[in-house]
Amino acid sequence: MCYEVDISKAGQGQRINVDVRGEVTRPQVEVVERCEGLYAVTFIPQECCRHSIVITMNGVSVPGE
Repeated sequence: MCYEVDISKAGQGQRINVDVRGEVTRPQVEVVERCEGLYAVTFIPQECCRHSIVITMNGVSVPGE
């Protein structure tokens, strides 16, 4: 799965974190900055279920993501 994340309106910060969880597993996540404030997030689900995706910057939730 590949998602685009725009944190340009999230304020100042240097550290983005993306946490993806299935019911049992936590797939490996790759985060690549495409340009300032825009990131590509990629992961391969390891189980067939709903996954939760939590995006934070400097430990604070990113608005709208």
